[in-house]
Amino acid sequence: MHLLRSIVAVLAGMALMTALVLAGTLVAATNLGGPGGEVTDAYLAANFAVSALAAMVGGAVAARLAPHRPWLHVAAMALFMVVLTGTDVRGGGDRPAYYPVMVLTFGLVGLAVGGWLIARRGESVGE
Repeated sequence: MHLLRSIVAVLAGMALMTALVLAGTLVAATNLGGPGGEVTDAYLAANFAVSALAAMVGGAVAARLAPHRPWLHVAAMALFMVVLTGTDVRGGGDRPAYYPVMVLTFGLVGLAVGGWLIARRGESVGE
């Protein structure tokens, strides 16, 4: 049962993080330029901030739902992020070449902060 709860914790964190990134990117693109238009510095800054905040929330959710060892669940999310970003290292479109590395960096920091906020309080479901 712990394995199923662990899988749910990681998938829930990833799903929430993804939904927040998609929503934030849509808002940023609509208001600041971006996908489908010229990529502005304001759009990039907003996208990096959204990535960090979404990862913070996703990491906190995964750590909170973890049946035990919240950091292991946050690390699993980090591994997913590295793999998913690794498929996008070429960049693409009008985005600068550094974009995937910056999104990954902000995302990993966000995950760590979100996981730390929960883990330091010992609030995972299993504890």
